[in-house]
Amino acid sequence: MDLLKESPVIYYTPVENFSHYLCYGFRSGKEESVMVESTLDASKMYSPIVKIKSLPRSLQPSPENNTAKYQPIELDDLGSLAKLSYGFEEAPFPLFAFPVREKWFLGVFLNFNEDGDSFFCYVVLNEEPVKPFVKHTQLIVLSQYWSIILVNMATLTSK
Repeated sequence: MDLLKESPVIYYTPVENFSHYLCYGFRSGKEESVMVESTLDASKMYSPIVKIKSLPRSLQPSPENNTAKYQPIELDDLGSLAKLSYGFEEAPFPLFAFPVREKWFLGVFLNFNEDGDSFFCYVVLNEEPVKPFVKHTQLIVLSQYWSIILVNMATLTSK
């Protein structure tokens, strides 16, 4: 669970109809997430949907809790974001994209220690990212002077 100054951060999106599971996978090379009634397809990942009647007080919005904010850190390039978004012993952290004026922010929420500040590390894109993943590669280039140069590249990709 993500925390901001010891308060949980809850991500959500409005939906009209609920099913029992959120299904995530690929169909014909395209990323797909849909709500389904069962978990029959073993090639997909599923997350159960639990309907809650009411939130406990600790999870309800409160005017006193609105003072804490993420500290923004604008990164130089997509490669830096790719390096940051990859967890050290875990699966990659999710990236969040959203429009800001005429641009798009693509970034990751990080908390380097539980008691310290929380950060949103991001890059500014000129247009909405249409590919669902960031691919980071490192190329070794041999220069004309026989020295090795490492080139880091990050691109948005479908896989």
